[in-house]
Amino acid sequence: MKKIFKRLLTGIAMVLVVPLVISEKIARAIMKRDVLFAAHGDFLSLIPGFTGYLCRLSYYHFMLKSCSLDCALSLGTRFSHSDCVISDRVYIGYDCILGYVEIGADTMLADRVSVLSGGRQHGMEAGDVPFQQQPKTFETIHIGKNCWIGTGAIIMANIGDNAIIGAGSVVTKPIGSNEVAVGNPCRPIRKNAVHESTAIRQ
Repeated sequence: MKKIFKRLLTGIAMVLVVPLVISEKIARAIMKRDVLFAAHGDFLSLIPGFTGYLCRLSYYHFMLKSCSLDCALSLGTRFSHSDCVISDRVYIGYDCILGYVEIGADTMLADRVSVLSGGRQHGMEAGDVPFQQQPKTFETIHIGKNCWIGTGAIIMANIGDNAIIGAGSVVTKPIGSNEVAVGNPCRPIRKNAVHESTAIRQ
């Protein structure tokens, strides 16, 4: 009964976000890029409660490259680009900001996590040209399955499956699967013991 009720409410939320979806799709068809996407995300990020949760989920289900309906996008969460993949049972906490990212199933992001579109988005090589006018380089960050990203972490490089990233860490280089990593810059300190012992038994 609970699942049926949630599906009904999700259907209503999908209807509510249709005007936003249609306006962005028309704008994209004309401009060949995201146009209203960020503004829509800012608006939806401010809607509290279960209504906001369902509206964000419905909008991003339509507008991201892929977004499972079986995930959670908390208040304040927003995406800067639409070319993102959010897999099943992903949890994204309060006030997270996400660039180009692909997140594997069962991964959890705590509050105020930032995922940048790579570590070198703005060119700085030409000393006589303002940074804003230099070429930009965007990369897709891959976060594996069943990861835990702690509060306030900043992610600029890929993270493997079953990894744990400590709160406040700054990930500037790739972190492998089953690693527990902390610090600025983020460094592995040990293996994820639960998954290491599971692998040994198998």
